[in-house]
Amino acid sequence: MCMLNGTASIPRQEALIHSHVHQDCSGLVGIGASVPDLHGMVAVVDPLFCETGLYCLVGRIATPPEQTLCFTEKIAFLPNTYMVNDHRQSQQHQISGAFTVRDAETHGLPHHDTDVVLANFNHLQKLGPATFQLWTRILGAATDAKLWLLRFPREAEAHIKRQASAHGIDPQRVQFTDKFADVEHLRVKRSASLLLDTLEYNAHVSGLDALWAGLPLLTLAGENMARRCGASFLRTLGVPELLARTHDEYVEVGIALSTNPSILTHLRARMESLRFRSSLFDTQRWVRELERMLFLMWEVEVVKMQRSDDEGRMHIAMSGYNGWSIGDA
Repeated sequence: MCMLNGTASIPRQEALIHSHVHQDCSGLVGIGASVPDLHGMVAVVDPLFCETGLYCLVGRIATPPEQTLCFTEKIAFLPNTYMVNDHRQSQQHQISGAFTVRDAETHGLPHHDTDVVLANFNHLQKLGPATFQLWTRILGAATDAKLWLLRFPREAEAHIKRQASAHGIDPQRVQFTDKFADVEHLRVKRSASLLLDTLEYNAHVSGLDALWAGLPLLTLAGENMARRCGASFLRTLGVPELLARTHDEYVEVGIALSTNPSILTHLRARMESLRFRSSLFDTQRWVRELERMLFLMWEVEVVKMQRSDDEGRMHIAMSGYNGWSIGDA
């Protein structure tokens, strides 16, 4: 296997010639960019969904089989989420010990022990008017709840407060903070009660961060991959009840959790337990699944070389789900 990220000591073309599987980690390519001459290499794995790879690594929830027609590449379905993280290795210190009401006060924050703190830590370009309108419906019914957002960017704060007022919500209930330093941001986010996902474009890394911090994540599976990442996280974590099916159900679940602190407290305890048992934060398992997938890619290409025809695209789904197997699209 060859992984290219622009820093390898082996020249790019030489590395391609001597590898069976090329995984390009150099990031998203520009429009019109082309795959380098692979000299007969059989698989290009592109985890960032460039239009130039032979395979795209996806998860079956974020990218269900019926959406494969949207891709020019062949699809490699990992058995769980496609997003890898190392929180269990690198972020243990941020969830150790308690984050108390006094700790929250030192940061100028409300705390889930004394308030219902609904939060979202995304870049605000992910927040659209449809999602914000759902949030105001939740805030309108859960009159004691507060909404915590980041000044990300700072210019959005005044506009969002105006929109809150236009929807009948006191703008003082919407609290903005600056981003916190990486060494403590997960610890500080433990002050929140519930993470409300943005439905136009789901939380990705920030969603994983919040789940690792023990926050329940309320989301809805949309019609494309960017809107289904939260659903993938919840299914992998084992908390499907936080996955709404409709906008109205999203609001209903949000209200139910925001107005029943005992239920929310029980759910938080469950999330804190699951993060150590679920495959969502099991980096070693994810790596083993990737390695197995790379061998499957090679085996599929060997089979194709032996076929007399080359009709259709052969997608790959790892075992573990009934009805899925290697087959022609």
